Amino acid sequence: MSDKSLTHKERALMDLIYAKPGQSVAELNRLLKDNSSYSSTRAALSRLVDKSQLVTKQSGTKYTYHPIADQLSAGTSAIQRVMDTFFGGS
Repeated sequence: MSDKSLTHKERALMDLIYAKPGQSVAELNRLLKDNSSYSSTRAALSRLVDKSQLVTKQSGTKYTYHPIADQLSAGTSAIQRVMDTFFGGS
C-alpha cells in the first residue's frame, strides 16, 4: 500500500471495498454513513485510484472498484506507519 495518507472518507470507502470488492459508486455511496453526494463519492474513489489503492473494472454498463493490495498487506503497512510515526519504528 502506498505511503500517501488517506482521508477519513477514503478510509471508509476502502473498508467497504475490502468487505465486498466489486461495488459500484452508487452501491458504495448508499453504504456511506456521511450522506455524501454521488459526485463526491466518485471523486474520492478517483483519488484512491490515483493513489494506487484501487483499480476499476468494467462490469456491464458500470465500473466497479477493487483493492490493489490484499487487506492483510494493507493492514500490516498501516501498522508499520503507526509504529514508525509514534514509536520510532520499535
